[in-house]
Amino acid sequence: MDDLEQLAAQIRNADVFRTEKDFFDWVVKAEFELVSHDTFPPVLWQALLNVFRTDVPDHSGYWQLLHFIQNNDVMLSSDQREQIKFLLVQIFPRFKDWMSAFVAAEMLGAYYANDEEGLQVLNNLAQKSQGSVLACLPHAIETVFRETSSDEIRAKALKELKNLSTHSSELVRQEATISLAKVNGR
Repeated sequence: MDDLEQLAAQIRNADVFRTEKDFFDWVVKAEFELVSHDTFPPVLWQALLNVFRTDVPDHSGYWQLLHFIQNNDVMLSSDQREQIKFLLVQIFPRFKDWMSAFVAAEMLGAYYANDEEGLQVLNNLAQKSQGSVLACLPHAIETVFRETSSDEIRAKALKELKNLSTHSSELVRQEATISLAKVNGR
């Protein structure tokens, strides 16, 4: 079994990830292994997707797996990028920890930055999410605002942040206010 297959086998056996350090150690090994590749290896990619498809992402270390994908985004094929975008939309409301939701929100904002329907997708997520996970959506919209090349999408993102600044949740209002301050000061 080569190193990639070993990494894939480890991630498939999610029970080995009991602490954040376990996730960190796996990511370090995976980063080292990716250095010798130009594209994201399919065996590792499928193993990561299966973890997110089958496990309710409630472990506080999952953010490290998301960050690993985000850091290696240039290695993703357009098909892999679409797969993770679709999967993040499905699992986002189920995140239990703030950091995983935050990294996922940042990724979704980047993936939807130039998509006319992206803000609607993020609005739909707002209807399905709660608590600190919901409070990460202003960051996703802020990311859309920063990364889009469309003035129309940027204007819609700004309007959406203003709407969220009056949300019934105090935490969402606070995060939207922070995001508004960032985009107004750009």
